[in-house]
Order: sequence, then C-alpha cells, then structure tokens
Amino acid sequence: MKNTMKTRKLIHNASVAIVLIAAIFLLPSAPTAANQNHALTRIDLETTALGQQPPDSSVDMDTFLKAAVPYLTFEHGQDPFCVARKQGFIKAELSGPLRRDDALYPLLRMTYIDIPKGADLAQLAKEYGVIPADDDLLLQNVQITADTACQLIVNARNAWYDRLEAAKPAEPLDMINYYISNSTYSYPLFSFSEDGQVLWYAVGGEWKAIDVSDGTSSSRVPPDRPSREEYPADSDENAVNIYDNAGVLRAVTIELARRRNYITDKYILYRESPDKPWERIVDFDLALTRDFEVIGFTADNKRMLVKTNFYDDYVTIYEIEPETMSRELVYRNEHADVAVDMIALLAGIPSFGLKHPKTGVPLTAVYIDDKLRLVCLKDDIAAIADNVLEDLGENHFPVAISPEFDYVVLMHRDDRDYGSYQLYNVKTRTAALLLSSDIPICDVGHTYPVSFRASDGATVYAYLTVPLGKSPRNLPLMINVHGGPQARFTWAPNEHALLVSNLGIAVLSVDFRFSSGYGNEYTDTASQNMLLPQQDVFESVQWAVENGIADPECIGIMGHSYGGYISFYQAAVHPDTYKAVISLMGVWDWTDLGVELTDGAPVPDYHKCSAPEPYTELAGVLSPSSYVNSLKSPILIVYSGNDDAVYPSQNIRAIRELREAGNTPQVVYLPNDGHMPGTVESITETFEAMRRFLIERFLEDN
Repeated sequence: MKNTMKTRKLIHNASVAIVLIAAIFLLPSAPTAANQNHALTRIDLETTALGQQPPDSSVDMDTFLKAAVPYLTFEHGQDPFCVARKQGFIKAELSGPLRRDDALYPLLRMTYIDIPKGADLAQLAKEYGVIPADDDLLLQNVQITADTACQLIVNARNAWYDRLEAAKPAEPLDMINYYISNSTYSYPLFSFSEDGQVLWYAVGGEWKAIDVSDGTSSSRVPPDRPSREEYPADSDENAVNIYDNAGVLRAVTIELARRRNYITDKYILYRESPDKPWERIVDFDLALTRDFEVIGFTADNKRMLVKTNFYDDYVTIYEIEPETMSRELVYRNEHADVAVDMIALLAGIPSFGLKHPKTGVPLTAVYIDDKLRLVCLKDDIAAIADNVLEDLGENHFPVAISPEFDYVVLMHRDDRDYGSYQLYNVKTRTAALLLSSDIPICDVGHTYPVSFRASDGATVYAYLTVPLGKSPRNLPLMINVHGGPQARFTWAPNEHALLVSNLGIAVLSVDFRFSSGYGNEYTDTASQNMLLPQQDVFESVQWAVENGIADPECIGIMGHSYGGYISFYQAAVHPDTYKAVISLMGVWDWTDLGVELTDGAPVPDYHKCSAPEPYTELAGVLSPSSYVNSLKSPILIVYSGNDDAVYPSQNIRAIRELREAGNTPQVVYLPNDGHMPGTVESITETFEAMRRFLIERFLEDN
C-alpha cells in the first residue's frame, strides 16, 4: 500500500417501599406470583402516566409510548410519539384501547428485533422473552391493562439487554480498513451503459464490467468522458464547477481564501450560455453559516436546482430561476436539513442523490434526522423504493439507475455496515451482491440515536455506541467530539468511535450546538454564545451518568480539531470528571491561533462565526491555556508539522505548559502530515497510540 493514502485507500428505596405498600393493598389477599411480578415492574415506570394508572385500566397508544419510548430508547429530548413515528415503531395512528399486538409491534421494533412479513407477534415476543414462555395471559390478541403494559415494557428491555450481553465480544479491527471501506470517505463509481446492459464500477481504482442480466464479466469498456470547460480560478480561489444536462459550464461557486479557515468572500457566478458573460447572482453573508449548493438543472436547462437554507431554517430543495432568483419549492423537511455535500460525505452517501440517466434531473435526496433517510422526488422512484423496502429491508439507498429504470445499484449503510452494494432487478425484485464493507459487521458494536434536554430547555443530539457483549449499563465511556465545528456525527460511527468501542469502551458522540444538519437555529445559537457547545458536552456526561449508562469513575473525552479543543477545555474546567483526554490537532489558545491565521490582516467574518477574536476577553475564557493548572487528567496529544488549520505551535505550547504545570502528556508528532494523518504509517501510529493509552487508562485498572 502506498505511503500517501488517497481518500478511498484510509451510555429509591423510599419510593420503592411506598409503591410496594400500595401494591399490597391493591392485590388480592392471596396474590399469585404473576401478579406480584406485575406490581414490581410498575416500580420502574411509576413516574409515567402509564405507571400511575389503575392496574386493570385500559391503555391508549399515546400513554403507552410516553412510557415505552423513554424507557427503551435513548431519544429522551423529543416527543415520544414523534420518535415512534420517525423510527417506524408504529404502523398506524391508533385511537382507543390497545390490544396485545398493538403493544408488541413497537416493543419488538424498539428492541431491534426483526419482524418478518406476516409474523406472529406473540410467538416472536415469546421467543425473545418479551412474553414469558409460561405466560398464558396473552394467548389472544386481547385488550391489555396498565399492569400488563408495564410488564411487557420492562420485559422487553431486560430481554434486550440480556441479548446484548450474550453477544460474542468483538475481534480486534484493522482500522486501516475504515479508510478503504466502501463509502467511508469516497464511493465506488457506478455507471450503466447507454443500452442499460452493462454496469461499470471501480474497485480499488480498477474498473469492473458485468452483464446485468446474468452478472457475468463483460469485455465492454466505459466510454471516455468528454473534456469539459473549467472556470479559470485564481490561485487563492476555490472553484466548484456546475454543469447543465448538456455538459455546459453554467455556474461556479467561488470561495476566496488565502489559507484554510480564512475565507474572505464567497459567491456564485452564472451565465446563460458560453457566449454570455458571467454574472454574480448569489452572495454569502460570511457572518452566518449558510449553504447554497447548485446541484443541477431542470430538464430544459432553464432553472437551477438548489439546496439552500437561505430562505428556511432547514436546508431545502428549490428550483430557482437565475435571472430573477424566483424560486419554487421542490422538497422541504420540517425537522432536518436536506444533506449538503459535507454532511452527505460524513454519512457515507453521495449527496447529490440519484439523477435521471437521460435528463440529469435529481430523482432522490437524503436527510438525517438521526438516521439517514431517503427522499424520492419522483413517483416511479418512490415505487421502486417501496419494493426495495419490502424485499430487502431498511437502510438501502439507490446510487445508480439504468436508462430504462430496470436495474438499480443500492448501497446499504447503517450503524454496523460501512457500505455494501447490490444490483437490484426492478422487474424480478431480486438482488445480487456487488461489494461488501472491508470492516466485518460481526465486530462492530451497535449505535443508538440519543437526544436529551439541555439545562436551557433545548434538545441536544448524540449517538451512543455500545461494544459487543455489553449492554448500556455502568460502562466505561468516552465522549467523542467532532471538529468543524460546523460538522456532525452520523449513525455509522466515525473512526475514533469505531476504534474505542472495539476495545470494549462505550462511546457517546455528541452533536453539540454548532453542529450541522439540525437547522440554522442549532448553529446560530452557538455562534451567539460560544460556551453552549461546552455546556452541551458536559451535560451529555451528566445525562449518561444519570441514566445509568456510564460509570462515573470511568469517563474520558476525545476529539479532533475543534473536538480536540473541546477535549482540552472540558478536562481543564471539569478536572474531576474525565479520566483520560485525547486531543488530535486541537486548539490550545484562540488568541495565538487567530494571530497566526490572520497574519496581521483583519479577522474574517467566517472565522468569527465559530471562534473568538484574538485579544478579547472571550478568547481568554474559551482558551484551554487559561486553565492549564487545573488540567490534571492524563492526556494524549497528536499533532502534525504541516497542519495549516491548527498550527503545530498550538500543541507545542500545550505540551510545554502542561509539563510546566506538572502534567506531562503523551505525544504523537507527525512531522510530514497536515490537519489529518495522511499516510498508512501515520494513521497506524496514531491509532496504536490511542489504543495503548485507552487500555492503560480504562482497562488495565479494571
């Protein structure tokens, strides 16, 4: 393997007594063992409306979900009914008293039990321990009581956790496979021949060709791509070229930046045809984090198709007439951004979605509320997607389609599968495997969406990765913080969460306010109060401890870039919380970084959007360097010699000042790398240092 990797190749005693006394008075004088068990399970749900109902009363779906969703999921910051609807825990909106199967379906779904089409829910529930094997109470699909509902909910979680703990622990992962696995950082290129008979795709940089009818190899080669005009950008301009459906260069997005994180201007140019002049049609306010991505053109090439949050709180798809900038809505989600390029890259799926092979018109898009979701923009694609869901299950996304819509390449991606691909025959509704992930699914832990209410009432989002062979109870826990800060985590864990969970340590990946994908307000509130991300991260720790997920004596924190900065800061300001700190290319002092970045020029609005200005009081309050004498946790620092985003001087100073304060950190220095480890050797050295550090801090002492 080459030294430099290409993009592709790298969790009450008094109250109990009161409830038990009440239960004794409610029970017959000679209670059965089953009734005693029912009364005991209600203790777990006593603060809910369901737990406070009379034992023999009927139950409606709203009351049931308000008890079950917080008890069985980690999505505590949202309305339970909305969570159930979003996650598919309910098949239909129900009114009136619940029957057995009405309750069993969401319970099986919430505890990650596959429900085959036409399955006997009661039999499935008995097999998985939701209904005890010797319980004859629910032989029929009868109305259930509050007692029975409480029993089922508690049984479901106990059986689920027992199942998790019985799983075989993971084998050690070769983390280099994360970088070469399908759809981690880049995607295999799939294309059909014009007659739809041959599929070409790239594997490890080499093209394969198969006959779609029988899957045999084909000798046909893909046609050469015609050369296309490119905008003549200057050396300090980053240009993104946008072509119409005839391959004509029609729009260009320009970022003016002398260096990384120093964007001083951003705008979009448009021309009606090659013989017409370029006109500046869109200007960006760099004091705000806004997107305006031109993703294509309508079939007649007269209107642009755009993803933007200029006009809405969430990124929305519009058709826009370039001359007047009048717009027509194509798709809006009321709770999440449509994924733009960077977010789609993090989610591991092409952001532009599927395009019509003949007209170039977008057919699909994706958004992430907590999991990746497919949006079908055309009815014929929606029909195919419905069949795929029925035939193959959830989490399949079309990435290529034949000209006649008779074959589709599907990517499967979830919390354990880092990208497998199948060729789906639309007519026969059968699929053939093309590529599998380089990371064995059997060695990847489960990841669960998280939400909680912050102290100011806002909902904060995260992901909890639980190692194989463990349930989310009293676990060693690493808090994982992303860079950016305008980025996010996704349901499929990033490389650091994957490495740590593989060691048997749970990971809570926090999308603190500033994170992208959750709407403008989620980002803007952090721009206006840059202490909010720190509040969110610390309160995520409190949430994990209060819910019994984390061992409060065994918590650490890690992050890259802005995440490295947050890791430094958290350990310094909350020194009794964290047992271990890993900072990769993290900011140590905002004044020093700002001065180096600007090199004497005014601080650009783009930088002030997410970082304090040098020499201000805020810069001191936010800088970990201000609290160096409080930072007592063991630390691993990784930094590089050619980092042009967080200059090496930041970490050189951190190392020196920590040593002077009596806390000598472990250090990995990558002399020839940039803002990320860029070679197999550097990646391996970084991961092995992290592995040794975490084993020493978390595993050898326990």
